[in-house]
Amino acid sequence: MKYPIFNSFIKHIQNELQRRNIRTETFTQWNESVLNATGLEIGIPLSDHSKLIKLTTIHFDWDVFREGTLAGQLPGMDKHPLLKKNSNLSSLVEPGMDVEVTWQFDVSAFMGLRNRVEASSNWMEGFTKRLQETYPHDEAITRWHVEIEGDENGRYLAVMSLITYLTVHFDHVKDLNEVHNVSTRALQRILIRTNRILQMADEVAIKAA
Repeated sequence: MKYPIFNSFIKHIQNELQRRNIRTETFTQWNESVLNATGLEIGIPLSDHSKLIKLTTIHFDWDVFREGTLAGQLPGMDKHPLLKKNSNLSSLVEPGMDVEVTWQFDVSAFMGLRNRVEASSNWMEGFTKRLQETYPHDEAITRWHVEIEGDENGRYLAVMSLITYLTVHFDHVKDLNEVHNVSTRALQRILIRTNRILQMADEVAIKAA
């Protein structure tokens, strides 16, 4: 399946990251023909900027229906492959892009503490409070993902990640340049949030339980 609009989005995001001198660990487009879906995964290493956060991963999810809807909305898309095959695609769904942003924390910071799971949980509680104070009216959905394992010293968090879900809306754009402008603002929002999360992670003290 061909996605000219999404491919243009990928190229634009790649150029924006290069322009901002942001180094990526991964930059991969994926395609799932059975689901008629595609997406972009970007991994940005953060160990040089934070003691507690190793990596942020950004997933942009797209599909044939949103591609077709947006193609039908923009001028000059008469030759778009999806519209040539099925003109009904242009009115099936709203052209919004789902985005998942994950910040992966370094759990080794909690390994030397007594009651490691409790210490980690207390730290996450303090971090969540700071996050809610920083974004009191945030429409994005944010949650923790944790995995617990055990060793001779008891239980510990093997994985600790913060995940935010948001949607980039293209329903009012009138040309491809506006698509790129909306994409730039979405990327800027993610980068600003990442900077604030880096600051908060370093400011919330790690205390032994």
